[in-house]
Parts: sequence; C-alpha cells; structure tokens
Amino acid sequence: MKIYDCFLFFNELDLLELRLNVLNKYVDYFVIVESAITFQGGDKEFFFEKNKNRFAQFENKIIYFKVEKYELDFANLPFIAEPKNADAIVLNKIYKFIDACQNFDKKTQFWWGNEFFQRECLWRALAVADIAPGDLILLSDLDEIPNPSGIVEVRSRISVDSPLYFKQHEFCYYLNYYHNSDWIGTCGFVFSKYATLSMNAIRPAGKSINVSSPSVVKNGGWHFTSIGNVEAIKNKIRSWGHREFNTAATLSSVEYNVKHGYDIFRRPGFGRLEYIPVTSGMLPAYLVNNAGKFERLIGPEIEKEPLFQWVYHTAYFYLRSKAAGVLRRLRIIASTL
Repeated sequence: MKIYDCFLFFNELDLLELRLNVLNKYVDYFVIVESAITFQGGDKEFFFEKNKNRFAQFENKIIYFKVEKYELDFANLPFIAEPKNADAIVLNKIYKFIDACQNFDKKTQFWWGNEFFQRECLWRALAVADIAPGDLILLSDLDEIPNPSGIVEVRSRISVDSPLYFKQHEFCYYLNYYHNSDWIGTCGFVFSKYATLSMNAIRPAGKSINVSSPSVVKNGGWHFTSIGNVEAIKNKIRSWGHREFNTAATLSSVEYNVKHGYDIFRRPGFGRLEYIPVTSGMLPAYLVNNAGKFERLIGPEIEKEPLFQWVYHTAYFYLRSKAAGVLRRLRIIASTL
C-alpha cells in the first residue's frame, strides 16, 4: 500500500516546508495542486513552481499539478463531447460533481465554485500517478498536517474502516497560539472505494463528523490556520472562499485581534487563544527540533487588554455582528422582491 498525501497549495511556503519534513518518512508521494487564480477570482503566481528549488530534496516524491487560468460558468459547464485523453475524462467527471452539488448558487457564488473545482483537480493530479486500487489517499488542506502516528493507525485500519478522519489540534495566526476546538481535518480513504466520488463530498464539512465516532483518529495532528504576519492574514481573507468575511471592518481589526488572541472574525463561541511554549509536547517533533527555521511563525505571549479596552471592543464587535446580521437579512428580503 502506497500513501498519497493530497492537498491544495496557495502560497504557504513555510507551512509546506513543515508539512513535507513532518510527513516525509510516512508517505510515498505528495500530491500538490496549485491554481493560477484565487478562490475569489484574482490572478496569482505559481508560487511552488517559482520556489521549487527550496524543496529539491523532496523532488522525487512530489506530484505537482498546475491548474492554468480558466473561466468557468458553473451554471453552464463546458462538458467535453469526445474526450481524447485522461485529463479530459477526469474534467468531465469533475463537471458532473459540480452539476450535482447543491451547496452553492452556481449562477452567482463563483468563489465557492472555484474552491470546489480546484479541490476536485486533485483527481486530475492523481490521474497521472501510478496509483493502485488499494493505495491510501490522505485528503487535507495544506494547513492540516496529519500526525505520523495517526497515519500508522489509519494504515492498519483502513481496509476495514474507510474513510477515517483525523481530529487535530488547532493553532491560529502563530504555530503556538492554541485554539481549543474539535477540528476534524485530514481524512484517509482507499483509492478504489472512492475513486468515483467527489473530493468535496469525501472531505468532512465543519462539525459533520462526531468526534467520538470510531472513525475518528483521536491524536490526528495539527491544523495551523491563518498562519503568518498581519498582511499575510489579510491576503488570505481577500483570496479564500469565505467572501462574506472579506470586509473593510474585518481587515481593519486583524492586527488587534491577533495581538490579543481573539478570532479575527469575532465569531460567537470561539473563545480566546492560548499561548503555549514550543516545547509543550503538543507540536510536531520536527518543529520542536527546528524551531529556529520557523522563528517568525512562533508568537510571543498573548497580550492582555486593559479593562476599558476589553469593554469597548467587546461591545463594538457585538454590535457590529448584530448590524451585519440585520444587513444580511435585508439583502435576502430584497432579493425576493
């Protein structure tokens, strides 16, 4: 059984370096898909291709697939009448998955269409691999790094239980700012059992997986989300699929929320982040042993607010959230008139 570690890549070069080193001894291939456009439709460079020399030691294990710039009408997809090669056949399969998906408005929500399409392009990358029916696929976002011990567990169980899901420790903004959540990230499945299904359907959605389920690998790794400096976080907000968060109010408060350990979107129930030392035992061994390489991604102690600042910002973000909710409802009402 070979193991294929599959994920989308945006521009997270440091996280990619961490992932490749953590998993190198435990997977056979890294399948990396990178697109020439962001989920929100903006142009972007092929960052991996531009920086591939940085990852030369992994060259023989990397399957890199570029999604060239495209223009898709997700409500009227360009099915290929007579596909003449493997990629055309896979594209038709992807278009069928998009047609069948009911999770977004195909006429207006192109950002969700872009995310859906780009994740399905992992099938295009796997089509050029010498993959066997019994091989193991690990499906993640780049920032969801499975625990090597979890991969060993999944490898021993996967013929009976498939797919299996990795419960992962979550860290926000810095590699050592811990968020106490039940994050289900990476999933593992046998290729032959799921080769005809959508990657987006296989991947768990939010809280759809019960963390106490026997299909969940308990110590399943790490989710390093929105990692980087303030400008990098703003760039992610401008580029990713959650377009509803890409607002001037959100962008203007990123620095304050990061500094004080709050959710950058001030979502109810998020809580507050906890600073942990790199040597706490919660982080990957490779990171602990090579902390100097990732120094700029390791945060200082989270700052405490003076009482008056806490009261002011708590009230401000609460009222802003309520106002945003009212505006959303008004837009929905207006769209029905």
